[in-house]
Amino acid sequence: MLVAARSFTGLALLLVGIGFFVYVLVNFMPLIQRRLRVYRVVFEPRRLPFYTVYILALGGIAMVQTRENLPLPDQVRAGQYNNLGDLTRQQSEAQPDDLSLALLAERYYAESGDVLYRGNLHAQMGRAALYRFRQQRQNEINALNRTLLRAPNEKVSLRLAALHRDPNDLFEALDILRRGLRAMPQSAALTGDLAQFFTQTALTDSVAFYLDKTEELAPGSYASKTNQLGFLLNQNLLSEAQKLRDKHIAQANEPALASNYTLLQLLGVSAKPEATPAGPAQVMALDDANFAQLYHIVLLNATAHPDRLTTPLLARLADLANEPANENYYEQLLFLQALARHARGEEQMARQLLLPLASGTTASAAYYQQLLGMWQLQQGQYATAANQLEFAATNGATQAREARVYALALGGRPDSARTAALRLVAATDSGQRQWGRQALRALATGLSPSANKSPARVGDSWLRLAQQAEQQKNDAAAAKNYQRIVREAPFNEEAVLVAGRYYSRRRNYPAAYEALRAGLAENPESLALLRAYVLAAADAGLTEYAVDARAQLRQRLPAAAYATLATEYAARAATRAAQADSFSVAPAASPLQ
Repeated sequence: MLVAARSFTGLALLLVGIGFFVYVLVNFMPLIQRRLRVYRVVFEPRRLPFYTVYILALGGIAMVQTRENLPLPDQVRAGQYNNLGDLTRQQSEAQPDDLSLALLAERYYAESGDVLYRGNLHAQMGRAALYRFRQQRQNEINALNRTLLRAPNEKVSLRLAALHRDPNDLFEALDILRRGLRAMPQSAALTGDLAQFFTQTALTDSVAFYLDKTEELAPGSYASKTNQLGFLLNQNLLSEAQKLRDKHIAQANEPALASNYTLLQLLGVSAKPEATPAGPAQVMALDDANFAQLYHIVLLNATAHPDRLTTPLLARLADLANEPANENYYEQLLFLQALARHARGEEQMARQLLLPLASGTTASAAYYQQLLGMWQLQQGQYATAANQLEFAATNGATQAREARVYALALGGRPDSARTAALRLVAATDSGQRQWGRQALRALATGLSPSANKSPARVGDSWLRLAQQAEQQKNDAAAAKNYQRIVREAPFNEEAVLVAGRYYSRRRNYPAAYEALRAGLAENPESLALLRAYVLAAADAGLTEYAVDARAQLRQRLPAAAYATLATEYAARAATRAAQADSFSVAPAASPLQ
C-alpha cells in the first residue's frame, strides 16, 4: 500500500505540477515580456483558465494509469492481502499445530505477490518467513530466489546464502553472493560474507582479498574488525592478531569482537596481563556473538583465573541455561557450569552437572565421557577412570584410548597398560600409532601410582583439618570436615576410608556405612573400600546389603585373606545381633502398675 501511495502521489504531483507550470507560462508570459511588475497586477487569467489545467492533469493521470493497466487498485489490494497474510502468519506461529492457518497465510501472500503485484517484495519475504518458521528450507529458498529474479536485494542475498551453510552447498552460496556483489558492488555486507564462505576452503588468498575489500568499503566497522581478527586467529597468526587488537577497543555493543579479544588472551598472546572482560551482563536471550563471548570468558577464567569464577557468575550461567530462549545453547551452558565448578574445586557438583551430558552414545556424549574420565584420573580414581575412558573410546572418543593406558599403569596394572598401548601402535590411524609409541615410552620410564601422587586432590585439605581437629580433641570441627569429605569428595578413597574409621570409633555405624557406600559408588573397584564397606555393614546391622560386596571379595581376595575377613565380619555381625537382642527384649511390667 505504501508503494501504491508513493507511486500515485508522485504521478499526481508530476502531472499537476507540469500543468500548473504551463498555466503560469500561458497567462503570465505577455506580462513578463512587457517587463511589468506582475506581483503588483490584479490578475485575472483570460487565455487559460485554471479548471482547464486541472481537468487536463486529471486526464493525464487517468491516461497513464490506463496505459499501465491500472496498477493502483491492484497495489492497494496487494497491500491488503499483505496485511492479512502477516496477521494469519502470526496466528499460525502462535498455533503451530494448526496447519490451516499456515496454508491460508501462504494463499494470501501468493495472491498478493504472484497475482496482484509481482513486484511485491513484502509478500515474498513474508512467505519466506512462513517457510522458515515451518523449517521448510527448500520452499524458503524458492521464495527468496523469486525475489531476486525481480530485483537485487542485499538482505535477501545474505539470507539466501545463509541457507547454504552446508559444505555441499558452498559453490552455490558463493555464486549467490557474487551475483549480489555484481549488482551491488559497494556492499560491504556481501563482501564480508564472501570472505567468511571462503574460509571453508583452502583459498586463504581469496579470504584476505575480500577482507581487505570489506575494510575499504566500511573502514573500521564492527564486522570488518571482527572478521579480520578471526581470520588471523584461524591462521595462527597470533602476533599480527595482537597488533590488530592493539589498534581497536571493543565496545559494549560489539560482543563478537570482544569474544575474539578474549580468545586471544586465552591463547596467551598478550605480553601484559589484562582484565577479564565482564561479558554480556544484561543479556538474557543469547545470540551467537554473546554466547561466544561468555564461553571464552569462562574458559579463560577456568584456565588462568579461577578466583574470578564468582558465585554471581555461576548463578548467571544457571539463569541463562534455564532461559527458554537459550535452548540451543543449553548443553554448552551446562558444560560451562561444570567446568567452572571443577576449576573452583567443587568436583562433586561439577560431575553432577556433567553426568547428563555424558549420557548416551553420541559423539558429543563421548567427549563428555572422556572429560569425566580425565577428571577421575586427575583425582586418583585410576580403575574407575580406566573403565570410563574405555567406554568413551567405544563411543568415538579416540583420544581416550591413550589416557586409558596411563590410567591402567597408574592403577597398578602395567601388563594391561602395555597391551592397550600395543593396540594403539597396531591401529590404522597414524595419530593413534603416535600416541601408542608415546605411551610405550612413558611406560618404559617406570610409570606407577607412587610416581604420580597429586598433592592437589579435592578432599586432602579437609582430611588434614579433620585429623588436626581430632588431635586437638575438637570433635565438632572434626565431624564437620569428615561430613564435608563424604558430601563433596566421596571419590577421594583415602579420605573416605579415614572418615569411615572415624565414625566407627565413635560407634556411629550408620554414618560409617553411608560414608563408605558413597565412596564405593565412586570407586567400585577398590578392594580397601569393599572390605571396609562389608565390615561397616556388619556393624550397622545391614548384612543383606553386603551380600554382593562379599561375593566380589571372595573372587578377588586370596583364600587366606578372605577367610580372615569372613571371621572378622562374622564376629562384628554377631556383636551387632547381640546388641539388637538386648534392645528387643521388653522390660517386665512394674508390680506397681
